[in-house]
Amino acid sequence: MKFENFYKNVKTSKYFDKDSFIGQIVLNGIWYDDKYWRLEKDLLEIYDTYKCEVKIPRELFAGIVSILDVFIMHSTQELIFEKKSIKRPYLSLEFDPKERLEVISSYIFGIYDGDIRSVDFDYMEDLLSIFIKI
Repeated sequence: MKFENFYKNVKTSKYFDKDSFIGQIVLNGIWYDDKYWRLEKDLLEIYDTYKCEVKIPRELFAGIVSILDVFIMHSTQELIFEKKSIKRPYLSLEFDPKERLEVISSYIFGIYDGDIRSVDFDYMEDLLSIFIKI
C-alpha cells in the first residue's frame, strides 16, 4: 500500500496502528523518534507526489489535519521523548520537536513555496544520521 506509515498514523483510517507514532502519543504520551521518521518519510513522498498539484486528495488532506490535530490536543511539553531507547522530557531537547511536522505540512498544503528539502533546520545533521538508518 502506498503511504503505509502515513495511514498507520491517521486516527480515522482503518489502517490506524496504536503502535504508530501518533498512536503512541495519543495512548501513552511518548514521542518515538524512529516512528516519527517513518511517518516523515511518507509525508515527504506525499509532498513529492503532489507538490505540483493545486489540490491534494481529500483523504490525504484530512489525514494530515488529523495528525496535526494531535498536537493541538497534546502539548509537546507534556510528552516523553524516546530517543535511542532513552526516555527524556521535552525540555532536554534542543529544538521544538513538532516544528518539522508543521513545516512539512505547510509545504504539502502549498502554504510555502519552494522545496522542503531546501529548508535549513539547525539540527539536521544529527537527525539525518537517524533518518538514514530507517
